[in-house]
Amino acid sequence: MDSGYSGCPDGTMVEGTVQDRARQVIKNLEAVLAAEDMTLKDVVKATIYCTDFDKNFPLVNQVWKEMMPEPRPTRMFNGSYSIASKHGC
Repeated sequence: MDSGYSGCPDGTMVEGTVQDRARQVIKNLEAVLAAEDMTLKDVVKATIYCTDFDKNFPLVNQVWKEMMPEPRPTRMFNGSYSIASKHGC
């Protein structure tokens, strides 16, 4: 079990779009999984928190479909007014 990833490869927020940040989150998860000889196919559940749900859900969902292998894990996508830290890192 693992949790709490953001779009911060080295503790700084990835510049660019919400899609760029979503891609970085999945890359970070891939790296952690690889350290345990696992892949994204081993993920069974994900909970995603993001601000501005109506705007960002379709953008993050596009990255989800692009990067997560079939069959994709179950997922909960939560819209949030704000994220705990300024950059979520």
